[in-house]
Amino acid sequence: MTTAATVTWSGLRTGQNVGPAPTIGRYGFLDVLRGVALCGILFVNLRDLLYRWTENADLHHPVLRFYGVVIQGRFVPIFAFLFGVSAWLLYSSTQRRMPVRSARWLMVRRFATLLPIGLLNLFLLYSGDILTMYAVIALVLVVPALFLPRGPVLVLGIVGTLVAYWMWGNSPLIAATLMVAGFGAAQFGLPQWLESTRRRDAVIAAVVVAASAAAGVGLTILQNSMMNAGALPAPDVLDRVGGFAGLFTAVAIVTGLSLLWRACGGRGTVTSAPFSILGRTALTNYLAASAVVQILLHVFPDTQLTNLWWLPVATVGILIVQILASAVWLRYFRYGPVEWAWRCATRWEIVPIRK
Repeated sequence: MTTAATVTWSGLRTGQNVGPAPTIGRYGFLDVLRGVALCGILFVNLRDLLYRWTENADLHHPVLRFYGVVIQGRFVPIFAFLFGVSAWLLYSSTQRRMPVRSARWLMVRRFATLLPIGLLNLFLLYSGDILTMYAVIALVLVVPALFLPRGPVLVLGIVGTLVAYWMWGNSPLIAATLMVAGFGAAQFGLPQWLESTRRRDAVIAAVVVAASAAAGVGLTILQNSMMNAGALPAPDVLDRVGGFAGLFTAVAIVTGLSLLWRACGGRGTVTSAPFSILGRTALTNYLAASAVVQILLHVFPDTQLTNLWWLPVATVGILIVQILASAVWLRYFRYGPVEWAWRCATRWEIVPIRK
């Protein structure tokens, strides 16, 4: 898998108007990161689908508490941010093949064709679908960002994210500002920086990991203590603490995994391969997980779990099956089936899928 280490990061960092960053092949680390984020999201989604919620559910149960303070809100920010990053990478590469006007229309089609996919998932498979929201946000916010300079886009994304977390805490609406932040950050060379093996970049990443991990762990402990308190604080206070805990944890995950990637010389490891496979077929696996559970629920009505200890076991089992199936698929095809259909709909042509 080819990386983009040859891009001149120093020129991007100094703010020179170098235009779209050259893209060479795929960014292997982004695939791994997307796969890690997908795993966290599916843990939460499958909890909603597999666990039989009741009015008397024990919210202090260790499994539910673990989900609430370790997984919830820690991986969705990464997924939303990567959506914006990927949007810029596609737009910048498209600009080199066609006029700017045509490239912008292609991006509009890409986001518009994601909408029916999300709506089908929302009404048929999973009521907590995020694809519909992502499509609408992209059409409303990312498309206008195509016409703006990269500096204001990044500033609006970062400031908007901090304000949104302060006002709404761990809300799905945070995806809007994170998407814009990712779109702006990609223009300043973030994908290249995450794979850079330069010593100075690695030192900066290590500092960010230490600071964000400390903040994330501290706020997570505070969040757990507040949930254990006899009298819960105001919901907005708890949401705000949990939201910032998730944000800092997400930053620590991204930069921490980036350090591991750099330590391996930008080639990844055997342990990163499953996440890379999931990342390359993220859309297909996101939808397939809900579809598998819905089929099980219809064929075996008693599939929903009442014993919470089986919930993570069942989730890991589904993820393992998805990794194995995706690995076999990618041996023969370039894209996941839904990714391929989305690409064809975006380009208005049949894209070759076989390797």
